[in-house]
Amino acid sequence: MTFNHSLFILYTKLLYLNMKNLSYSIYIFLNKWYNICIRSETMLKSMTSYGSSEYVCEKYKIKFELKSVNNRYFDLNLRSPRSLIEYEDKIRLAIKKRISRAKIDCFLTVVFLEDDPNDVEVDLVFLRKYMKALSLIKEELGLDDEIKLEDIISQQEVLSIVKNNYESDEFLDIMLETLEKALDNFDDMRIREGENLKSDILNNLTAIEENVDKIKEIYINYTDEYKEDFMKKYNELIEDKSIIDEKRLEFELALLLDKYAIDEEIVRMYSHISQFKSMLNSDEAIGKKMDFLIQEMNRESNTILSKTKNIEISKIGVEQKNLIEKIREQIQNIE
Repeated sequence: MTFNHSLFILYTKLLYLNMKNLSYSIYIFLNKWYNICIRSETMLKSMTSYGSSEYVCEKYKIKFELKSVNNRYFDLNLRSPRSLIEYEDKIRLAIKKRISRAKIDCFLTVVFLEDDPNDVEVDLVFLRKYMKALSLIKEELGLDDEIKLEDIISQQEVLSIVKNNYESDEFLDIMLETLEKALDNFDDMRIREGENLKSDILNNLTAIEENVDKIKEIYINYTDEYKEDFMKKYNELIEDKSIIDEKRLEFELALLLDKYAIDEEIVRMYSHISQFKSMLNSDEAIGKKMDFLIQEMNRESNTILSKTKNIEISKIGVEQKNLIEKIREQIQNIE
């Protein structure tokens, strides 16, 4: 039995134990080792995902829900009860550690199953001022509308929830533990989506590489044929060869061929494809790097199309641009 396998069994058993007896710090430690050992294979992650987790005990119920879409940067919209505002920084930090970029909506719901540990306070000073202002508005505008209770309590300044220190350390640990489990589920979906994207991208990269092989072969043959045609026409048109400097002729021919040369573009295309494949096996967030690289591949393809005079290469070049565009669309959803 390998170390990885042993750790996997330990981790699985712990998931089914009563997690109330497992501190948050131990859970995080085991979860980190699980991610290192069990998820040791490099994984591409999608920015589109959903994950949730719920903790229920006799005292309260905690539920986290996470959903995300692709975005250029990390953008978190956290919705939680006002009474838990003091924990928001810790929640944001925990999410930021696991997600580098995406537009994320995080919903935290807490339901106390026993007596609510929080108190509700009324700001009587503000209430009096508010009622006075409403009465003044009625008088100035000649309104007959009654001032209703819902008009008063709808103002956040009137009523406020004061949180008592109700087992705050235990509650915080369990809440963050529940968040980590939601993030695990969230990550699992991102990985599954990422694997699908990786497969599609690899297929398109393979097609691009095969096209570059074809372009290279056609270009080599085309260059040799171009030289032969040039010399044939030269021999047909110029009867007196003595009036032409042979070295000058070779130089001019070289300049002409260089104008339509795509050797460097072909070499760079192979290099970009190789780099792209390496990125697909990276365990880092590489979406932005891929976006830059696909722009370079598109630029090389445009250069090949603009320089070549061969119809077959032009046809393949157009197909290349379509494949590159497909990859560009796919990587927009990669973290």
